[in-house]
Amino acid sequence: MAALCGAFTAAFGWLGWLVLAWAACMALDWLSGSAAAASRGEWSSAVARSGIWHKAGMLVVVIVAALTDAVLSIAGANLPGLGITYQSL
Repeated sequence: MAALCGAFTAAFGWLGWLVLAWAACMALDWLSGSAAAASRGEWSSAVARSGIWHKAGMLVVVIVAALTDAVLSIAGANLPGLGITYQSL
């Protein structure tokens, strides 16, 4: 387990752990919501699909933010005369 965690950290760094924690929290939210609805007898596939689309939207927002960060970093490094130092994640 220690070797696996060490390899993951070497490959992805602290940002990888944050992404993994975020994904685990999203999965836990989905599972706990499904379990709560099932225990009340109110589980609905339409509501579950809506929640999954919400989670997909969160993923799209994070990807767009990462791409924007990358574009700003490239633009800051390659546009002459700006004098902006921008360090991306």
